[in-house]
Amino acid sequence: MLPYLKRVSSLPSLHRLVEGISSYSPLEVKILAAKAVSFYCEINDTHKGNVYKLYRKGGLKSSKYLLELNKISRILQERVNSTDPSEWTPDEVLPFMSLLSRANGPINHDIIALFHSKFTNLAGFGISDLANMLVYCRRLRLGPNIPHVLSYISDNMDYLLERASLRDICLLLNTLRMYNCGNKTKYKLDHGTLNRILEHLNSSRIFRESVVGRYNIFKGFDEDVVDTDVYSNLTFKDLTNIFNAIVRHVSSDYELSIKNLIKESTDKATVPSEERCAGFEDPIFDVSNAPNNALYTFSNNSYRLISQFISQKMDDFQGIIDVIDSMAVLGTVLEISEYTHNRMIAIVSALYDRIDEYLSCENPEPKYFYGTHMRVIMRNLAVFRLHRVNTVACISKYIGRSMFWSVGGVLDCLNAVSFFGASITDENRCEHLVQILNSSTAHTEVHRNLSTLLVNSLELYYSCHINLLERLLRRCLGYRDDLYTCLSILHLYNHKIFSRLSVGTLDALNRSISQYNVKGHKTFRSNVDESLEFVDKRMNEITFGFSDTTACSLF
Repeated sequence: MLPYLKRVSSLPSLHRLVEGISSYSPLEVKILAAKAVSFYCEINDTHKGNVYKLYRKGGLKSSKYLLELNKISRILQERVNSTDPSEWTPDEVLPFMSLLSRANGPINHDIIALFHSKFTNLAGFGISDLANMLVYCRRLRLGPNIPHVLSYISDNMDYLLERASLRDICLLLNTLRMYNCGNKTKYKLDHGTLNRILEHLNSSRIFRESVVGRYNIFKGFDEDVVDTDVYSNLTFKDLTNIFNAIVRHVSSDYELSIKNLIKESTDKATVPSEERCAGFEDPIFDVSNAPNNALYTFSNNSYRLISQFISQKMDDFQGIIDVIDSMAVLGTVLEISEYTHNRMIAIVSALYDRIDEYLSCENPEPKYFYGTHMRVIMRNLAVFRLHRVNTVACISKYIGRSMFWSVGGVLDCLNAVSFFGASITDENRCEHLVQILNSSTAHTEVHRNLSTLLVNSLELYYSCHINLLERLLRRCLGYRDDLYTCLSILHLYNHKIFSRLSVGTLDALNRSISQYNVKGHKTFRSNVDESLEFVDKRMNEITFGFSDTTACSLF
């Protein structure tokens, strides 16, 4: 088969080759599956990753390639000569799973039994194998026993780390986080296992203080140093990815709402001075009182190398944004001292200086700037209380651009707008964001932030549609905590908003308040009582025929 395989140059020709052979060994399945996936990925890259979407829309060319892949996977399942788990190695199982996950076709029961048997006995699996297995299982909806995987990792961590690269560790942590999204059960490495990973990273040659002076960003280590470390060829992307993955894994729940991220602060804004930014090379954390804290040491070492990359102009825009976001999460999950807080402010300010260089106002439309980037930049300006006029001026002009916006992204941007004041942008750009909210029906994805979304809409009431406010308020009625917060916001911000609500919304608000037994802080109770008075007053006005024109003009 191998001599013929060298002549294959496309998926259709590979399909003809596969069809002409009666049976396959696990090794042959591995080779053919890897070849098919390689061809498919090349085609997918050519079509900018939209092969499957084009197929669903009826694209002829894309439909042909996906059908060929499906036929190959079906033939391999039918003609494999052995489904005994002992005859399959991880290197043979994973390419087969990769093919089946991309083909998106039915899987034979014998093949499913084979996969489940391999998941039970994980001997021979490395960290990258385990991460890829979890990814393919999620695509195939096989439901692996993740606690068993975590137990295997914990028992064999020393063996696994010897053969793992930085990207393998990063892939595993990100895969576990993928399983945690929307899942009440959080799958995390235990404290001892995570500490061993951090100690392994801290002891690698790139983090050793003895070789820092000999490390060159452009050339790596000096030629006279014998390099056997798998992390010697470090890139800025690898460094920021592993830092981001570690921080998010340490976080108990990274699905943090904006209200949790933006902490209470005595100062509305922090203006970093030259004195505060001095000592740029100083560590983030003072480890003198906690010398054995591997996370603190890892954070210090990571940022030391990040600053070297930035000073050599070998960084990238996405990586800097990821580091800023990780800093925000790090500040929420650790008890930090005043020294660490000041260091974080100085570091984040320096990172925003680099962002200003990327987002220079002289550059009209950078190709690497997307709505997701703006969301993170704007959100963390409010998180760290940084009043950066230049940064806001550079990114505010992109608010009105025609780009894809998620509801959560609009929420973050409006939150920063309301924090810094509407003067950072003009009414038309705020109107663009509000129109996105007004036309969107996907508010369920941010139900935890509905109260924040509502107050942001009220802050920009001059460009809001009353239909949007009513829709958000009706959604908040389903959540008791959101209801209390909304009533407080409605009363404290501007009670005249009640004059614009429809009778249906007022009635639903009245019934919802009566349904819940209002207990809690006296402030909430008084706000609820006064809000009820406004509701009753407005409903009486409508009942006795008062005109809406006067009330609307007041608002």
